[in-house]
Amino acid sequence: MIDKTKLIKSEWEEVDKYIKKDNSDGMKLAVIEAENVFIRTVEARGYKAKSIEEKILLALKEVSTPETFLKSRERALLFKNKAGFESDDPYEAREIVDNYKKAIEDILFGIIDEKKFQSLKIRFWRFYHPFFINRKKIYRFLFWCALLILIMLFIADTDLGKNLFDSIIDKIHLIIRVILFVLFIAFTILFFITFSIILLESRSKKRYQKRNGAVDK
Repeated sequence: MIDKTKLIKSEWEEVDKYIKKDNSDGMKLAVIEAENVFIRTVEARGYKAKSIEEKILLALKEVSTPETFLKSRERALLFKNKAGFESDDPYEAREIVDNYKKAIEDILFGIIDEKKFQSLKIRFWRFYHPFFINRKKIYRFLFWCALLILIMLFIADTDLGKNLFDSIIDKIHLIIRVILFVLFIAFTILFFITFSIILLESRSKKRYQKRNGAVDK
């Protein structure tokens, strides 16, 4: 059996050097270097994509636990890009480094797990990925939508609820009327401009024909 750790031994030496310091600064540097090794690995893998983010998107298909890795990478980028960022969990940096190492091993070794490959989430990873990276915003949006629906259902049978629904419906009708009026005005202006262009072109053609006729005579 091939030892996957040997595949990245030379690249990983700098990360191990920082880990051996066994302090917060060393672990932070280890996380940053792990991100750098990951980027170099993705670039060297030769994925056919223009930007590095598109290459990472292709690389994630070969990672056995892409969601876990993406969560770790989100934290790693905070360590790398946000000045003075510190983690409350003393073991988080080590966990991030371990997840990076596993992901890099997967990419280099070219793991194809049948159960993973059969997953619809992985098959449609390009579609799923934007939802995953924006999951917090989506969760907040769904939460507020659900809360609004519950409030509306709760007050639906009250006088306040009925008045509120009537008010909302009236506003919707008003918005529709305004939109229709704007479309009517836009159509009228467009029709007038088109008709004017056609009329001017026909007049210019007639003048041109008259001039040519006078010259021929």
